[in-house]
Amino acid sequence: MIQRSVLVTVFVGAFLLCSFTGQAITPEVTAGMAALKAAPKLTPLVKEIATVPAAVGQTLLIPLGLVETALSPLPGLTVAHGVKSFGNGLKGPFRLVGTCLKLPLTAVEVAAGAAGLVP
Repeated sequence: MIQRSVLVTVFVGAFLLCSFTGQAITPEVTAGMAALKAAPKLTPLVKEIATVPAAVGQTLLIPLGLVETALSPLPGLTVAHGVKSFGNGLKGPFRLVGTCLKLPLTAVEVAAGAAGLVP
């Protein structure tokens, strides 16, 4: 009888102290761990996506520059500032097209880098 109780105590103790019983490796946990590892790799893609609204906003400087140039005889507005705004606004569409062309390539690079982290 003593041998049986000692054997049960050893088995229960081994079961409770075993390190494998506390790990819940489910598909959800694996996906969450992979997402945490891949999150720093997404920074270039997020920067490229954030460039799109900035380029659109920069494009809006074209009409602003034209209005400032046309209203330059009024006090506080100068032709030089209007031409400068117009020139900065002309860079916007080119920046937008460049970003839109680079965006798929950046997405593929990020996806390939993140796929390497998935177990």
